[in-house]
Formats: sequence, structure tokens, C-alpha cells
Amino acid sequence: MQVIIEVRVNFDQYENFTSVQYPSSICQSEKQYSVLFPTTGICPSTFLNPSESDHKPNYQSFNDPCIYTVGENITSPNHQKTIQAALNQKCADGYEITLVDYSHSETITVDKAQTAPVVIKGGYILDGKLIHTQWSINSSSTQIIQLNQGDLTLQNLEFKFTIDSKQKIQPPLSITTAVNKINYQSLTITSCIFNGIDTDSYEYKMIDAPNIDIIIVTDCTFQNALSLQQGLILCISNKTKAELIFEKTTFTNMTIKYPLGFGPLAVFLNGTEQKLTVNRCIFTNCSSGELGNYGGALYITSHFQFINRNEIIITNNKFINNTGYQTGGFYCVWNVVQLNFSNNEFIGNTKVGSDQKGCDVIFTQYNYSQSISQEQSQQKVIDLFKGCTSTFWDSLSYSFMINLIGTVSGYIDFDISVEYCKSKAELTASCICYEYYTQYPVDQCVRQQLCITDLIHQTAHNCPCLSTGDPRAGKQCPVYCTKGDVIKECTCDTNDSGFIVAQCQLEKRCKFDLIHQEVSDCSCLSTGDPRANGTCPAYCDKGNVTTACACDTNKESFTAAQCKLEKACKFDLSNQSPSDCPCLPTADPRQNKTCPPYCIRGYATSNCTCDTNLLSYPVDSCLKEKNCSFELINQSVANCPCQATGDPRAGGACPSYCKKGQATTDCVCDYYIPDYTVVQCQKEKSCITNLINQTTFDCPCMSSGDPRAGKACPSYCVKGQVTSECVCDTNQTGFTVTQCNKEKLCLLDLIHQTTSDCPCQSTGDPRAGKQCQSYCLKGQVTSECICDTNSSNYTLQQCQKEKLCITDLIHQSVADCACLSTGDPRAGNACPAYCIKGSTNQSCICDTNATNFPVNQCLKEKACKYDLANQTVANCPCLSTGDPRVGKACPSYCTAKDTPNANCACDSNSPAQYPPSACQEEKQYCLINSNSSISKDSCICTCTNYPYGCKCPTDPSLLSGIPKERCYCRSWGDPRAGKGEFPAYCQRGYTNLSRVCDTSSSSYPSKSCKNDKLCIIDLVHQTKTNCPCLMKGDPRAGSICRSYCKSKSELTIDCICELESPYPQATCERDKLCIVDLIHQSTNNCPCLDFDDPRGEQICNRTDIPSDPDPTETDPTDPIIPNPTEQEQQEEINKEEDESKKKESSTSTIIWIIFV
Repeated sequence: MQVIIEVRVNFDQYENFTSVQYPSSICQSEKQYSVLFPTTGICPSTFLNPSESDHKPNYQSFNDPCIYTVGENITSPNHQKTIQAALNQKCADGYEITLVDYSHSETITVDKAQTAPVVIKGGYILDGKLIHTQWSINSSSTQIIQLNQGDLTLQNLEFKFTIDSKQKIQPPLSITTAVNKINYQSLTITSCIFNGIDTDSYEYKMIDAPNIDIIIVTDCTFQNALSLQQGLILCISNKTKAELIFEKTTFTNMTIKYPLGFGPLAVFLNGTEQKLTVNRCIFTNCSSGELGNYGGALYITSHFQFINRNEIIITNNKFINNTGYQTGGFYCVWNVVQLNFSNNEFIGNTKVGSDQKGCDVIFTQYNYSQSISQEQSQQKVIDLFKGCTSTFWDSLSYSFMINLIGTVSGYIDFDISVEYCKSKAELTASCICYEYYTQYPVDQCVRQQLCITDLIHQTAHNCPCLSTGDPRAGKQCPVYCTKGDVIKECTCDTNDSGFIVAQCQLEKRCKFDLIHQEVSDCSCLSTGDPRANGTCPAYCDKGNVTTACACDTNKESFTAAQCKLEKACKFDLSNQSPSDCPCLPTADPRQNKTCPPYCIRGYATSNCTCDTNLLSYPVDSCLKEKNCSFELINQSVANCPCQATGDPRAGGACPSYCKKGQATTDCVCDYYIPDYTVVQCQKEKSCITNLINQTTFDCPCMSSGDPRAGKACPSYCVKGQVTSECVCDTNQTGFTVTQCNKEKLCLLDLIHQTTSDCPCQSTGDPRAGKQCQSYCLKGQVTSECICDTNSSNYTLQQCQKEKLCITDLIHQSVADCACLSTGDPRAGNACPAYCIKGSTNQSCICDTNATNFPVNQCLKEKACKYDLANQTVANCPCLSTGDPRVGKACPSYCTAKDTPNANCACDSNSPAQYPPSACQEEKQYCLINSNSSISKDSCICTCTNYPYGCKCPTDPSLLSGIPKERCYCRSWGDPRAGKGEFPAYCQRGYTNLSRVCDTSSSSYPSKSCKNDKLCIIDLVHQTKTNCPCLMKGDPRAGSICRSYCKSKSELTIDCICELESPYPQATCERDKLCIVDLIHQSTNNCPCLDFDDPRGEQICNRTDIPSDPDPTETDPTDPIIPNPTEQEQQEEINKEEDESKKKESSTSTIIWIIFV
């Protein structure tokens, strides 16, 4: 069959093709067979004269190219804002241009010599992935890149067509164009993306290369394009040795809407020694389905008869779901060409129409010079397409046109990669019903395949029921029979090895046609057998069984079990158990075996049976004997008298037997209890009936209601009058045992009771200071303590009065509560006001707790203000006028120069005859440097100038700042005392070895000071009058001072408890109270004495006195008599701490101890 298709092509743009006029006969003959360019008015021979090519191998320079970066915001010597600006730079060895921005907008023209190749690249890495640089157009140019001449390489770029605001496509013609018909043009595209517009309103191409020398496209993507042009990628070359390579490139969703179009990728090899390679590419969802179009994905032609040594290699590609008018894969026409179409994979490609032969490939060889048979042509095609696979039959259509006269054509099957359904006999669940296979119609195939793949949802009409394994069994189809449970409608399963068809059919007959079956085939039934009393035994009747009858298993009034048991009890009684066949009242063969023996008069047993047929021993006599022996509990006293022991009716019809410890007036003594004799029982009954006359030995005292209470037995405790000897009455409703025991514990074990159970006592409570508040101590009263109502040395009235001085001081008189040295709310009213710093008066008193005005400062301010005449210069510096101490502690005021003496001081308020200014001028104070030397006493030393030989000022207050090498330390009034190298003056209570006595102090005379220092450095030789005995470490202890108490065993009334001793002072003081104040001490702290204990029997005769406490623990109930010197000692320690804060070393504190 011959097919003539007319193709119209616009050749205006292909100026490089030379038009040659041929005889019309040749033109007309070629039109008959041409499938490439049968254009109206133009003969295909127009393309048969290729132009001369100056193609040369790609030029490579030995020098490095010029390197440029292109972007908006970068400044460097090799940076340009546009690619065209970089190309305009002169460079003999080529250009390497890198786009640094994420996107770029520009149209360029490349017009360079072959020796100056151009490389333009972009792209950047984000999260390990390559992101292409986007390149679009920003002008009205018809393309983004125009290659006039030269070698151009594009890398890592993404090109896009866009629709502008006027609904025009940009660029309007193509992305890349190479149109020059003479110059050398080489285009290499690597790792680039070309995006089209999926709208059928525009005519555009992605690559337009009508006369290229070399085009190499590798690792690229062309996608999502719909064009009204004849091809989206159009490559045509007339040049010798031109090379076109497409490798590892994807073509997706590429559609041609132009009638008589070629296909998305169209290649024309119109020169000689040209080579086309399409390898490892993927064509997916490409379409060229308009009327007269060729390949759905690829169109290739090299068909002019004088062209030779061309090569076409289409290998290792995938054509998936492509659609074309004539073929879905590729369309190829050639003349004399080397071909290789091996190892391509065709999946789901289709062509327009119902006939899908040739849906993957159509190719034609023109002017085949040799005759060739059908088999030879078919084998030739098979060899060319070796290793190719397809999903359809006859998917390759070929034709060989022999000498432009005859044609040999046919179809070839590739290796089919899917299994098609060919007939019902070969039908499988996985095969595919092929809509174009006429021998097995697709609707029949689909319907019959559903009987395999979806049988459960098919009707029995479309898919007859199966004899086995039908999922519709029990629904559209009969259920399969189950062994032992067949039904009339079930069908026998032909594949059930455990219940074969013969067994199934026999079971159905035995169930639904039993009356006609032999016993040998169908055994007699246990019920409902129509053959009963015929070929099968009759069924038994209740009460009339025979040995031959059969028990009916479906008779409710006489079950099979009842039937069998009745037959056994009637015909085999001796072998039956009593549980199945009850024992008979007489003549039972099992008596004295499995049944009880029959009773004998006088020898009846609990298990014997009264014989109903024995006249010598009537049944009623037998039963009475058995009842009185074995059923006594249910017998009346009239029939069976009460027993002296073991009568089960005791406590009911008969009196109860007495129980040991639980005897009552009504019980009777049991004669057969080994550990509770009758004598013991009767004695116990006497304790009930005649208790008042019984001894406590025979009848122990009772916990309640004992008539002997208060006599032979202890009295019962009375609420609020509990004693240690009374007992709690267990039957007293107004005073329960719990209440009684609790009250006793509050008396006998108070220290271990809670305050909720035993309220705190007003005196003598051992819990004082723990659960209860401490008792107040004289001189140490607090707001929380309570007054002891039984203290002899500190009466309740004294305590309460002292407490008012703490809790309600503001309302107390000075007579009752002396004024406090600090914090007294009566200050300024009943008591003197506290002094204020800088505003003291004679009546105010110094506040001992004022941090901003300490007592010593306060006292000093008052003394300097109201008793200045008696103060030292050290405490109160000399006044510049009106000082009463002039001529004594202070120098006299000058009345004239050196009058009354040379040591006189200037009076700031002197009479007019000797003004202070004149006095100061005549006083010669040193003015030269302190490191200088002067004539002795030639000037008076000052705090800033004290040269060697200066005279010390007579006014002690002027000595400040002058070192002791110039002016020695004064024994009084020296302001330098206590600073640096100057020793401080001793103060009462702050005397130590490093201080010196102040010879002018009236508050602490020098004599007293020296005596106190002896108490530190030579205490052992001092008297008690001068140096009182110490609370610890006194070397005079045991001589003129009392000895220290060493331990409890050595304790005496005269020894004193030593501070910081191995025998703790608190323990020592408590132990001494057991000697000096025993009457007020608890037995926990001071155990009772064997005789003459002043605390009496009420305390010391208790039987539940706890054991001695740990002597190291302090009992808070015991009042501790404080030593009158302890408070003073603590004050001394506090003063010593204050002194240490002044960083004075080797300080010792005198502890004054006065024993009264």
C-alpha cells in the first residue's frame, strides 16, 4: 500500500538552502513518493544541493579564556552588569561568563570567531541540590540568544517563555536561534531547562537551528510546551560533517498543534558525512496529533538520494505515552544512511485512529537499489531494532521503496513487555485486554477476565457457578455441603479431600431419601427413622422397656438417658450404682455393698436402712432407735431424754453445758470435759451466784460491777478523781475505759502525751518547752512563757507583773516597770526621751539599740556638752573659745604674744586688744616639708608639715596626723590613740595588754585601769576583791575561789558549773537543782530518794515511773536558777567581739563574777 501525504513548510526562513531547478519529470516522480517536503510549487530537489561547509573541529586555545562575572550588585575589575557588555570586551582566547544572580534578564547576540569560544554558565547549590539560574527576556527582541557565528556553550540555566501584560509571548519566536547560513556555528547546551507555554495561541520554538555545524544537548529538560509551529526544536544542516547530539535529555509534555507538523524534535540531515545521535533520552506525553502530522515525539529525515555516509543513531531511549497522527514514537525517512535503532523502550504510545499498527515507529528508505524480499526486509528491520521492546503488537511500520518504483512494506513486533489476553483458553488475571485485537474482542475479554479477577461481584449468568472455590457460594450460588451437616440445596465440593463427592452424595441420600436406603448404607437413626419397627428396631416406651427396643434420642418425655437408665435398672441392677438406680427398701441385691445394710434391732447404725418387709422389726421402731442415736438434735425431750454430756440439743430443748470461764446460772456442768471438772464448774458458778462472799483467789476481781470494789478489790476510777490505784470500769457509760485510761496517762505518763489528750498544766508539766510553753523564769520572762502557779521562789503575782512589763509596758508605771534603755513606748512621757544625735539634752537617755547613734557616742556627746570640765581632751577636743579646761587639760588662751606662756592657744572669741588673726600670725607654725630639718623648736609641728626639730603643739587636739617620731604619745587627750602605731586608751570593760591607761580619765581612773590590767597579766596573785572569780579557767579555783564541778558523782552544793567544761554547764545546773531545789523537780530529772524525799508519796510512790532520762538532755519543766554573773559575762563577750571588729589583736576580756 502506498501513502502519499502532502506537507506544507514555510521555507522563507531557511535562506541557506540553495534552490536548483530540475526537470519537471524528475520533480513529478519524486512527488509521488516523497513524505518529506511535497510543498505546493516547490520540488523536494530544492534541498539536494548542500552548500560547502567550513566545518572544523572545535577550537581549543592553549591560553586561559577571559573570565567575567555578570550581576547587578557586584563590583570588581572582571565584573559586568550584562553578558553583552562582557562579550563586547576584546579577548582572543574566548570568554567564560558566570551569572551570579538568581535570575537574569537580557537578550544577547554571539558573533565571535571559532578561536574565541563563549561559555555562559549559572546555577548555585541549595541544601545539596543544584538550582538553575533563570534567564528571561526584558526587551522586544524575538529571541533570548542569537548565534551568528562562533562556539557557544550554555550551562546550568533555566529559560522560560512568559506572557506579558498585552497577552503576547516573550520571546515571540525562540529562545535560541542560529540563522547564519555561512559562518561556523557550534551550540553546546548542558544541564539546562527549557519551559514552554501550555496555551494553543502562540507560534514559537525553543531552539531554532536551521543550518548548524554542531549542536550538543546533554542532561537537559524540555517541558510543558504547546506550539503552533511545525516543531519546538528544529535542527537542519546542509553542512558536511555536521554533528547533532541529544543525550540524557528529557522531553515532557511537548505538543505540536500545527497541521502537517513534524514533531516536537525535528532533525534534517541534508549534507554528507553528517551524524545524529539520540541516546538515553526520555520522551514522555509528547503529542503531534493534528491531521497529517508525523512523529508524536521525534521526526528524522536524511532522504536525498545523492547524500551518503550519513549516520543516524537512536539508542537506549524511552518513548512513553506519546501520541502522533501517523505514529506515537518517531518517524524516520532516509536514503543511504548508517542506522542503529537498538535497545529503545516503547510504552503506551498511540496514533490517531483505531488501527494501532505502527504506533511506535514508522520509517521509510527511499531509492533502495536492490531487490529485497518480504522476509529479507523484515529481518533487516529486526536487526536494526535489536533489543527494543514495546507494549503493543505490530508497533513498527516499515517500507523499502525500490528504485522509486516498487515498495516492500510490513509490520514488526518488538519484544512485548506486557502480556495481552489472546483467547478465553489462555485468559489469566494478569494479562491485558487489547482494544485493537479483533480475534478476541475487548468487551468479551474484559467480561470473562472479571470471572477471574472479581468473581465475587459477578452474576451467575455472566460467570456460571463453580463446582469448588466459588466466593459467591451461599449468595448467588448454592452453598457447598459440609460433612455431617448437609442440606437439600447444597452442592458437593469437587475439591474437598476430606469430604469427597461420593461421600457427600451418600450423606444427602441418607438424609433426604432414608426410607429407600439399606441399613448397610445408612445406619439406623437414634430418632425419627422411618424404618423403625421394620428394618430397624422399635423405639422404647417409658415404663415398658424391653431388651430389644432402641432408645429414641429426640423424645422429650422419655429422653435417651432416661431410657438407657431404666433398661439398666430393670435388667442389670446388681451392676448399677445407687446414684443411677436408687437402693430398694427391701430385697436389693446390692445391700451391704453399694447400698446400706438393712438395720438389726438393738444394733442400728447411722447408715443402715429399715427393711420394709421385716415383721420382727417394724419400720417405726427401727426409725425411733436411729433417731435417738443419730438424729438426737431434732428429737423432743419426750421421745429422747436430755443427756448428761454431748447432747446436741444443749442450749435449746436442753440446758446449755457450762463453758470454762463463761459459766451462767442456768447452765449445767458437763461430766465429760477433761480440763473442766464438775468441781471447777460448780466453783465458777458460785462466782456468779454468790460473788460477794468469794475470795479474790477463787474469783478474780471483775472489770465492772464487782460488789467487792473498794474492799477486797480496787475501787473503780471516778471521772476527774483518778488515782494510780483505781481501775477503769468497763461498763461505765459516763466515763468510758478509753476516757479513764487517757486520764490515768495524763497523771502517770504525762511527758509522752499530746496536748490534745492532756492539756498543758499550770505547774510541773514535763512537756514545758516542747509541746507546752516554757515556764517563766525570774528576770527572763518572755511574751510566750506561762507563769508557774506552784513556784516558791517566783510567785504567780511576781511573774504576772513581770509579764505585763513585756506584753503591756505602755500602760505600766515606772514604779512597777523600770524604764528601758531602748524601745520603751513610754519614752518622752513617763520615761525620759531617747537622745537624738546632735540634739542631746540633759534629761534624755541614750538608746542602747540605736545603730546610727551608739551609746558611747551618745554619752560622749552629752558629757562634752554638759560636763566638759571633767572630760579628757581625747574624748572632747579643746574648744577654740570658752573651754573651762584652759590652763589645765587645755592650753591657756593667749592674751598677747606668748602670754601667759609660749604654749598658749589663740582664742577665737578674744577681746579686741588681741584679735585671733594677730594671734595666729604671731604663732610660728611650720611651713616647710616634713622631710626637711630645722633648728630645734623654731616652728610648731602641724599635721601637714612636721620637719625634724619642730616643736610639738601644746594643744593635744593639734597632734592628729603627726607621727610619734616627731611628737611622742601623750598619756591623755592624744587624738591619735588607737590609730595605726598609737595604742588605744583603755576603756572600762575593754582593757587588754595592747592598750594604755588614760591618766586624765575621770570615768575610768588610771588606778582602776592598772588594777584591771593586773587581773589579766597576773591573775593568780590577785585577791577576789580586786579580781572577782571567773566562770571558767580561773587559776585560783580551789583556793580563794570555789572549785569547778567536775562530774555528777563529784557534785557538791559549793562547787560552781564551769563554762565550756566536759561536764556541760546545763547538765551541771540541772543536777545541782536536785540538791538545792529537789521539791520542785520532776522524777524524770531527779529520781525519787529512798527516804526523806520532800516530794512525798503522791509523786514518788508511782509504779509506772519511767526510767531515768539521758542526763545530757534538759527537762524544760525544771526551772534553772541563773548565775547572776552569766549575763554580765555575755556582755563582756559581746564587747570582745566589737573589739575584734576594730582589728585589735591579743585582746582578753575580763569576766567579772560576783558570788553572793
